[in-house]
Amino acid sequence: MPSTTRRRRLILPVFGFLVCGVVEAEEHQANANNRLRPRIRRDIPPSHIEQIDFDFDGLDEIEWTQGDEGEAVQQIVGGEEVDLGEYPYFVDLGDCGGSLIAPDLVLTAAHCEDYTGYMAIIGASNKRDDSTEGSTLVRVVDWAAHPYFDDVTLKYDVALLKIDPPVYLNTDIVITLNDQDDLVQGENLTVMGVGLLEDGGEEQENGSPLRDVSVKVIPNEICNGRYWYDDEIDYTMLCAGYPEGKKDSCQGDSGSPLVRKIGNTHVQVGVVSWGDGCGEELAPGIYSRVDMAYRWIQGVGCTQWGSLGPLCTRESNDAVAPPSPPSVVGSVISCDWNEKETDFTLLTGDTAGDIRWEIISVEQGKSVLTQIGMEDWETYQTRECLPQSPYVLLIKNFRGQGLSGGGYSLTVDGRLVEESYDNEMFSLKVIKF
Repeated sequence: MPSTTRRRRLILPVFGFLVCGVVEAEEHQANANNRLRPRIRRDIPPSHIEQIDFDFDGLDEIEWTQGDEGEAVQQIVGGEEVDLGEYPYFVDLGDCGGSLIAPDLVLTAAHCEDYTGYMAIIGASNKRDDSTEGSTLVRVVDWAAHPYFDDVTLKYDVALLKIDPPVYLNTDIVITLNDQDDLVQGENLTVMGVGLLEDGGEEQENGSPLRDVSVKVIPNEICNGRYWYDDEIDYTMLCAGYPEGKKDSCQGDSGSPLVRKIGNTHVQVGVVSWGDGCGEELAPGIYSRVDMAYRWIQGVGCTQWGSLGPLCTRESNDAVAPPSPPSVVGSVISCDWNEKETDFTLLTGDTAGDIRWEIISVEQGKSVLTQIGMEDWETYQTRECLPQSPYVLLIKNFRGQGLSGGGYSLTVDGRLVEESYDNEMFSLKVIKF
């Protein structure tokens, strides 16, 4: 018999570290109850309980295996407590989370509602506790939800908070926002929060320490399957987790960041939004895509509120300097002493429409070069002078067919890094240089 579960969006902004009026709290409770939209879980045949096993260092194969049945949901769900100061940008808003994306800006979920006048804890390591080292108590002075937010479908479930005073993090860990669609099937991401450890669970007596868990990107077309979310996921959403469940965000984690870790740079790609229960089979977490709201975030935070964070001064504070125009002499380019002479050649084969490539700075987590929309059986050559830094070249085929008769070569400073014209099949090729 199907069981009823609660969406992760059933979050009430009631704050233990504030003294709020009883009437105001009751109004928040009533408003939230009006937003409840429980779902009936479908009976899932065991044959549909599958696990995607990926290795980010070599995502050339997709292995599908039968998931374990009957295992209890673990303790976020399936995660573990983090070290003090591991996520200095994490924000505790009471019964929702958020991320400090600029000294005076916090990104969270729109379904968490208006926090204006409430307090927030920057760098929180325990729920509603601002006494730990590295945490700062601030006030929310303004709030804006994405204008296209839909409280039924949860499209564009993103909101921005302005805080006072601004908080300048004294840390090597940097958080930036993902501003383009470059997520890869099976890629490891990290979500954190101070929410419940299981669906419908109780808060711990000693508070809720900050936890994190690693989840994997699952394509929306899979998450929209009959036994999954049955076409409820759209282009503004990102699906991440495991088909067998067990590792997930949960109630109380709404608004918390989903990040890609590249060195000391954490690139936020999603915001915890909703899901069927927590850690359920075939019900991964659903996150609002940051790249879909990036320009709106800039418009409100920078233009309307006048934030001076790096987000608002990209030209002068971009994490990666733009490539220098090379001096071309015949087929040779001349780069400065502190730059890499990078030469990448790609032969598309017969699946050019499914191919995309990009070069990312490992240190800063920023894409510096990318190309899509190529033609079949064409040769594309890119010669650039890139600032000295470790980079990763990603070649992606969204149908897992590699270059389908084509090939590639990468040369840096006159040295061949890698080439292949062997018609190998892959979804993602990762080349470090």
